[in-house]
Amino acid sequence: MKNIAFQNKNSDFTNIEAIFTKYLGGNASQQELSILEDWISASLEHEAEFFRISKLYEFTGNAAGIYPTFNIDKAKSAFEKYTFANSNPRKHISLSSRALFFRSVAAVAILVVSVMLFWNQFAFKTIQVQAANVPVHKTLPDGTQVALAANSAIAYTSDFAKKTKVLSLQGTADFKVGKSGNGKLRLAAGETIIEDIGTVFNVSAMPQSNEVLVHVKEGMVRFYTSDNKGIVLKKNESGKYDKSLKLFSYLARCQSNRGVDVIILNLENVSLTQAAATIATAYKANIQLVESSLNEKQITVSFNNESLDTVLQILSKTLALELSKKQGIYYLKAIK
Repeated sequence: MKNIAFQNKNSDFTNIEAIFTKYLGGNASQQELSILEDWISASLEHEAEFFRISKLYEFTGNAAGIYPTFNIDKAKSAFEKYTFANSNPRKHISLSSRALFFRSVAAVAILVVSVMLFWNQFAFKTIQVQAANVPVHKTLPDGTQVALAANSAIAYTSDFAKKTKVLSLQGTADFKVGKSGNGKLRLAAGETIIEDIGTVFNVSAMPQSNEVLVHVKEGMVRFYTSDNKGIVLKKNESGKYDKSLKLFSYLARCQSNRGVDVIILNLENVSLTQAAATIATAYKANIQLVESSLNEKQITVSFNNESLDTVLQILSKTLALELSKKQGIYYLKAIK
């Protein structure tokens, strides 16, 4: 199946994907709404794609309950007004005017029937995968491998990878992105979006947490929201999004200095669990916390190209922990 999503011959539509994302979040300006109007009315394919993507986000958001920024009712209303006003699909229409809608009962009836028929044409099944008390492994239609941690869930629609690859996450999971199907993988985690650029990565988006964390093991991802361009994370890098402050920051960055990789860690008021995951990603190490009670410990510390052993020794001394290493695995536990 051909992927028609956001493909345009008109150079005025080069930013239509970003505008569409802002529109679903209710953040599009009047100028951007006008561009979106033109794009929808340019062809039947665009009309269908506008409806299909809106419904895809609705299903995905409702399934996991973690799409607070996407205003699907607004998208539906705009589509209804467009369907009503557009007897000729290539005629320019206005999403902001509802005057014609009220001119006759007959017109309303035609509108309702038209919308229902078009809606049913794109009625996709919502697929949910949940991990209760034990981890769950799932392979998506495009070959993406998902390892869900306990008490986590993903949701996507039955047309996944046919035109787009959009899914949502609640909790924590590892992703190894597949290459089949159409579109880039976009993962919604809380109010953030992680866009794959050929990657193996981990995301933690717990509902009760004020942060969304991303650790990239291979490749690269874009980490952003509908109204913040966010940051780009490369291999062995980690980043976080603060929901209260609406800010992105790097926890770990890997920079090259004359051909030598330099690891910079900036762990500011993070839990020991987050710190261990960030360090493990940056140094390609296996770090385990022996007691679950250690998860509650907080730390603020920075490192500039220190060795892994030095980082862990400082971490253990700062938090009064015992550090040990067995068969290549580092263990941290409380000193009795």
